[in-house]
Amino acid sequence: MKLYTLDSIIRSTLLRKGYPIHFYMQFLKYGADCLRELSFDSLMNYRSVKLTLNEYNAVPLPCDYVDWIKVGLENGQMVRPLAQSDGYNRLNNFDDDGNKALYATPTTLAENSLPLYEEAINVNGESVGRQFGFRGGNNPNSFKILRERNSGEIQFDISATGDIILDYISDGMESDAATSVHPYAMASIEAYINWQMKEHSRAYAPGDRNMAKAQYDHEHKILRSRLMSFSLTDLRRVLQQNYSGTIKN
Repeated sequence: MKLYTLDSIIRSTLLRKGYPIHFYMQFLKYGADCLRELSFDSLMNYRSVKLTLNEYNAVPLPCDYVDWIKVGLENGQMVRPLAQSDGYNRLNNFDDDGNKALYATPTTLAENSLPLYEEAINVNGESVGRQFGFRGGNNPNSFKILRERNSGEIQFDISATGDIILDYISDGMESDAATSVHPYAMASIEAYINWQMKEHSRAYAPGDRNMAKAQYDHEHKILRSRLMSFSLTDLRRVLQQNYSGTIKN
């Protein structure tokens, strides 16, 4: 796949506008800002990493982490997804020596809340029903994102084992991101640089700035439409996958 560097886009913009190389750092700042913003929603700079659980079943968030897409346990070539839960304690647990450690096994009220056997079963040994609202207690297949803990961690249940697969959105500011710009994004970045150059200069009237912003918005729409293509085949596949046979009496 053909990719471009942010450096080549900046130099192309300088040549297109007829500016000397002295404006390189200024244009580089505008281009990096645009690449960061496009990485969040348009370019979808996805990354996937394998993380190892520490002594208290947590993993650190990557330095370029913005938001998570999928968190799961490795299962061969597949990933078993986990669900986020708000029940986790945000504080760390410490042992007698002051080291971080796992929490004790949580207790549930399931045994105390179950009705007596005589009330749940009739004289014929049949369930009389009327048992509502019972749940399975804590969900072991869960996690919690804790940004405030140790510069960001993901806490897992004490029963979790194995490697953790994290798919997340990067901020696009890593060195390899600046050298791997999608060709579709070139026009948008150039339009953003042109807009910001006029926005921060007193030599341009408000009308010129608004026209430059409108041009960037136009290029951004084209970028999103190219990246988010949805064909008739995709629509048919969605419809087919959501219809199935039903058991008949």
